[in-house]
Amino acid sequence: MRNDAEVALVGAVAGDRGVAVCVGMNGAHRTARSDGWGYLLGDEGGGYWIGAAALRTLLRRHDGRGRRGRGLEQAMLAALGGIGAPEILDWVYDAPAAVDRIAGLAPVVLAAAASGEPAAAAIVNQAGVRLGRAACAVIRRLELVCEAFPLVTLGGLFRSPHATALRTPLENAVRRAAPDGVWRTPVFAAEFGAALLGASLDGEAPDGFIANLRLGLDQGRQRRADGGSARP
Repeated sequence: MRNDAEVALVGAVAGDRGVAVCVGMNGAHRTARSDGWGYLLGDEGGGYWIGAAALRTLLRRHDGRGRRGRGLEQAMLAALGGIGAPEILDWVYDAPAAVDRIAGLAPVVLAAAASGEPAAAAIVNQAGVRLGRAACAVIRRLELVCEAFPLVTLGGLFRSPHATALRTPLENAVRRAAPDGVWRTPVFAAEFGAALLGASLDGEAPDGFIANLRLGLDQGRQRRADGGSARP
């Protein structure tokens, strides 16, 4: 049974071989994963990891263990509604959705990094490096190091207008391990990956299936561009 990351990858590369940071698939349709062990044990460089790292920076400043991050601290406290550092404990530990809350701070950190705030930039750079290491592990396990193949980034963090600070160290790390890998925009969304898997026979989609998916997607985009009007 495919997990969500693998389904999203299949859609992103239209059933072809490719790598999406922590998951990949080679030409023989063999898959491999790296990290993706959840927020407690892994997911290094993801949204929760970035948000938690920023909270630690804020708390270190509060109790005198660190001086860096004044600009990040201001951005974080504004995003938290002006609460002080002591109230952060309640905000984190008493909330049923604490994981989502912490991950939701990642765009704040990305924006601070894009503005040149040093502590935020260091956190985001390290996140990109860690994601790059995960991608490199997948590339090596699938023996794609010397091949040309598509690389894609999935998830909301990479749709942020400030994602460059995260994408650059990720791409640099991967380029060293797979110089022939080509970064590209995902072909289809995750739900199309599920459709591809459902239609696949021996790992291959029927002739014309992907072309029909592309056609339907293009037609949907055109209808939206035309204001959603239905054509007879």
